[in-house]
Amino acid sequence: MTGVKARDPSSVPGLETMRARKYLPYRTSMGFWAVNNTRHIQSKYHQQYKAYPDNKKLDPRSISQLLNREKKWMEMIRQWDLNMQKNYKKVRSRCRKGIPRKIRPLAWHYLCGGQLLMGKPDTGCYAEFLSREGDPKYLADIQKDIDRQFFHEMFLSRETSSTTGGEEDKPPPGKQALVNILKAYSVVN
Repeated sequence: MTGVKARDPSSVPGLETMRARKYLPYRTSMGFWAVNNTRHIQSKYHQQYKAYPDNKKLDPRSISQLLNREKKWMEMIRQWDLNMQKNYKKVRSRCRKGIPRKIRPLAWHYLCGGQLLMGKPDTGCYAEFLSREGDPKYLADIQKDIDRQFFHEMFLSRETSSTTGGEEDKPPPGKQALVNILKAYSVVN
């Protein structure tokens, strides 16, 4: 590192000011201690890793490598079933090397098997669960919780009707939908 020892920043007074000046190490979401604007980060086990700062420009070789990886991933996704059957080790190897940021949402969709579930026709499970009788205890709890927890939400709050002088309440637009979802979930579980 650059001469600054990683230490627990919670014990330092004026931490935000010092962090803004880029003097102190900070803890990242992955549990690493890092110093701002450096190329090295140190894990909590004191191992050194090289890292690219956000403001560092990539050289042309890195850009071409990234574009090649994106191209390979797109080809692999186009023939996903074939690759998973015959080239599973290649898929695993590319995952370990890292999925390019632009491809990541689509890659995770395929890696988790989402394309298989999306291809199935709707079986009407939700409508079936809604038509079943729910346990009155759970339905009362759902109604209580919605009224108690989401009273401030615009799509769940009560609106007064202007046609009747404001005395009659219209049902909130999102409340019944949320009740239906929670009822179906309570029937399943």
